[in-house]
Amino acid sequence: MASVGRDECGSGGGVGAVVHVAPWSMGRRRRRWAAAVAMAVAATAAVASTLLPVVRAQYKVGTPQFNQLLRREKQGLQKFLGDHPDLIHIYNPEAFLIDKDTYEFKPPEGYLMSVIVNPCVGHSYDCCNETYGTGQYIVENTDTDSEDFGRVTFLKNNGDPLVSEASRMPDDEIFFDEDCEDLSVPFFDCVGLRARRQRFRTFPVCWDRNESVSALDSCLAPLDGRTVPNCVALGYSQTALIVECNNQFRNDPHCGTFLEIHKPGDEEVLAATKLRGQMFSGYRMTLISLTYKGRLDRLLCRGPHEIWWVQRTRYNFRVEMKKSFYISDPECDWDHVNSRTVRYKSYHDVDWDLYEETPPDDDSEFFGVGFG
Repeated sequence: MASVGRDECGSGGGVGAVVHVAPWSMGRRRRRWAAAVAMAVAATAAVASTLLPVVRAQYKVGTPQFNQLLRREKQGLQKFLGDHPDLIHIYNPEAFLIDKDTYEFKPPEGYLMSVIVNPCVGHSYDCCNETYGTGQYIVENTDTDSEDFGRVTFLKNNGDPLVSEASRMPDDEIFFDEDCEDLSVPFFDCVGLRARRQRFRTFPVCWDRNESVSALDSCLAPLDGRTVPNCVALGYSQTALIVECNNQFRNDPHCGTFLEIHKPGDEEVLAATKLRGQMFSGYRMTLISLTYKGRLDRLLCRGPHEIWWVQRTRYNFRVEMKKSFYISDPECDWDHVNSRTVRYKSYHDVDWDLYEETPPDDDSEFFGVGFG
């Protein structure tokens, strides 16, 4: 506490009075003031540290440290600009495009195309190059109650009837069979007493054999006759120019004309080959792999399949024709987890040496195209 004393004249409390402060009280006030000043300085420093820019080390232009820092800053700037919502159309224009891998079935207008399977069995490997031929199919009436039982009908590639005079099929062979008693007795192909007919075993060139294809077989390249494993030869033709993309898009999987293997009605591409741009005088030949999506240890397996003639554009995949065929071998693997068959047969003893020679770029036999 402060104490009030008297002056030398003995007067108290008047003019000339002196106030005495205790020393211990003044020390406490100084300590409080010092603590407040320290807290204010600390708070000011904290605020200033958040407002001032971060100062990085400075390097001389052209030094390794400078170049490294410059590259890092450029990368950061590119990432910042690329992620900015107002600049997506510049740095990522594909984000504004629709899905390009959608299929649309659109038959051609004003032109036709044709595909035949295994056209040169029993003939030279290039028998169908620059050669005309039409797909022809045989339907036998096996209804024993019908008046036309045993009658053979010829059909064109599109399913229309074909007159027998226009058929390229040779006459049936007649051979001796003691079991035959009369026409269609006891077998529908009996033509009389001890006489039975069978189809002629040699077929014309450019013949369609889509009823039975084996993925285990090899085929001969139509360019030079070399053996290519696990594939099938195709003959294809079109009454118009086949479109092919050029320059950097020559081998682009989203540009050009493709033949693709699918399960019926399923858009999943199991195998594909790309066709080069060309005009036609008859059929041309190419090969298509029967490996599952280009994997050499998996083969397409037994069941119905389709070949799709596809125009791939930057907007979508346009299917112009579908061709049915059947794979007879091998059998499909069984999925024990889901209790169903899968679309391939797996092999663990692949002879990789057979696949070392790949077709040249100027040939039309492309394998594994279209899975990118």
